[in-house]
Amino acid sequence: MKKLFFVYCLPLGLLIGCDQPGGQSQEQQPPRQESRESGNPATAPADYVGAVLNAQQHASVRMSIITVSEAVKGFKAFEGRLPNDLEEVAHMIPGGIPDLPAGLSFHYDPETGEVTVPR
Repeated sequence: MKKLFFVYCLPLGLLIGCDQPGGQSQEQQPPRQESRESGNPATAPADYVGAVLNAQQHASVRMSIITVSEAVKGFKAFEGRLPNDLEEVAHMIPGGIPDLPAGLSFHYDPETGEVTVPR
């Protein structure tokens, strides 16, 4: 008797649970948005390499900001004041102030001690 119950109720349950043809449920996934306009499989390797290089450059700039910011904090700890410009902390960084990619430069606010790289 239990077998007959499952034989008749299982297909009925599947029909009730899926109200669209093809077995799709009511909740449909929103259309997937491409993060890049390309999406062409032929350009995927180049897109990937470009993304990796961009991430590497971003990480390098971020590390440079952290390095200079820590030197500014160290200068304040030793001297009891913030440096007037980044040249005052250059001697505290091995190799001097880090080089940034072309077109980017450090911006230093002597009143707050904040180091940024405007884009």
